[in-house]
Amino acid sequence: MNTTSNIKLVISSKTSIFLLRHSSIFKDFSRYLLTKFRYSIYNCFWFRWTAWQIDIHRN
Repeated sequence: MNTTSNIKLVISSKTSIFLLRHSSIFKDFSRYLLTKFRYSIYNCFWFRWTAWQIDIHRN
């Protein structure tokens, strides 16, 4: 009885540690993706704005 409860405790603690590590990796990855996405949107707008400016100066 006692050993099985200990084994369950060890398994649950290992699982929680794994889940915590996994969630932190996921958070880092999502943060990286969000910044990359934000930069790509910014670059897209900047490119459109410069193209529009060049078009205005061309006319």
